[in-house]
Amino acid sequence: MTAQFTEQLDIFTSRPTDSEVRVHLSDMSQGQFRAFHGSLRGPRCGKAKTLPADFVVDRCECKPNASQSTSCLVTEPCYWTFELPMLYDLTLQLELSDGNTATWRQAIGLRRWEIHGRDFFLEGKRVVLRGAVVDECVADLLPQAAEAEIALVVREPGDDFLERASELGVPLVVDLRGFAGPLTQRLLRYAWHPAVVLVLMDDEVKGGYHQPPSVRVGYVCDAARGLAQPDWADVIVFELAPGQRPPAWAATCAKPVIAIRRPGAYAELAEARRGCDRLQAELAPQFDLTGYFV
Repeated sequence: MTAQFTEQLDIFTSRPTDSEVRVHLSDMSQGQFRAFHGSLRGPRCGKAKTLPADFVVDRCECKPNASQSTSCLVTEPCYWTFELPMLYDLTLQLELSDGNTATWRQAIGLRRWEIHGRDFFLEGKRVVLRGAVVDECVADLLPQAAEAEIALVVREPGDDFLERASELGVPLVVDLRGFAGPLTQRLLRYAWHPAVVLVLMDDEVKGGYHQPPSVRVGYVCDAARGLAQPDWADVIVFELAPGQRPPAWAATCAKPVIAIRRPGAYAELAEARRGCDRLQAELAPQFDLTGYFV
C-alpha cells in the first residue's frame, strides 16, 4: 500500500531557506482521493540528537481529473545531507473515492539538491559523486556504502531499500533503462526518497510523462556518438568501455557529466571507491566531471 500512495502523490519543496521551507503535496491519482490532510513531525536522525516539532498539513479537497495540492510550512528546517540524513515523519489521513479512509505514514527528507551549470550542489557545496554499480539491492550493502562514503547505481530498488538508504545518507542513482511500466508513477515513487539523487534513462524513453520537481534525470548516451543533449535530460551520462574516454565535447558540456566504467566486480565497496579515484585520475586533466562510477 505504501508504494501505491507514493505513486499517487507528488512531494516537493519551494523557497527553502535556513529559517523555513514550504512542503507541497499534489494529488496525482486522477480521482482516487476525495481529500487528505495530516501532520509532519521531525526532524530525526540516527547520527545526531534532535528536538522534533509538529507541523500541520492543510486539508486538500481533491477533484476528479484535476491536480489539487496543499502545503505545510516547516520552520527552522533541518535539511537532509549525506553526513546528517535528517528525516521527518509525515502522517496523512486519506479519504478515498470509494468512501473508505486510510492512515498513511511516510518518512521524508527536506533536501537542497541543486544543479548549477555543470555541477551538483548539496547545501550550497559542490558535490562530485563517486560510486559503484551493483547488481542487486541487498540491504547489507547500505552500511558498507555509508562507511565508504560511496553512492550506488541500482536497478529496481524496493521501498525498504530506498527508506534504509535515506536513513543512512547513501546517495542512489536508479537505472531505469528498459523500464516498461508507467513512468510517471515510478518517478513519483522516487520523489519521496531523498537518497535518490538521479534517475537514468536512454533513447527508449518517450514523451508523455510527468517529471516530479525533486527528481533529476540523466540521459545515458553512447560515447562514440556525436553531440547528444536532449532537452529533457538534466545530466549527461557516458557508459565507457575499458580504455574508452568520453568524447571531447563532454569537457565543455553545459550540463553535468558523469562517467561509468565497469572494470569488474569489487570484493568491497571501499575498493570500488578507490576505483572511482583511479577513473577520475585517468580522465584528468581533460575532463573535470560531476561523477565517476565503476
